[in-house]
Amino acid sequence: VNTRAQTRFARYYARAAVPHGDARVRHERAVARQCRARRDTDTNWFDVGGGARVVYRRYAQLYFVCGVARDDNAPCALAFLQLFVESLDAALPRASELDIMFQPDVVHHVLDAHTVDGAVVDSSTEHVAHLTRLLLRLPTS
Repeated sequence: VNTRAQTRFARYYARAAVPHGDARVRHERAVARQCRARRDTDTNWFDVGGGARVVYRRYAQLYFVCGVARDDNAPCALAFLQLFVESLDAALPRASELDIMFQPDVVHHVLDAHTVDGAVVDSSTEHVAHLTRLLLRLPTS
């Protein structure tokens, strides 16, 4: 999500809870506005309705947001966001909003290499970046 509350990449794992069409856009913008409105001294997570929690971290002009169950470990979700961003940066050096918009195959592959159905299965940034470069034939850094 960028600082204008525009979603640049989204992946949902809980199919029953996913809003569709305009409701999805409104939901994502509402969450993005809540993230933007929070102070630097606030925690990087907050509870939302339906037993869910939003965990987010800002990197430059982008917010990386993860929705988890309220009883999940929020600091672990923050660590996963850090891992995801590091892996993106390894696959696409100096990854930017434009890279995320125009190279979604790389973003999808990095996320898929780390997770299976929403569960983290690989926490090696180097391994994921190597697989991404091999499978997508990206130049090595």
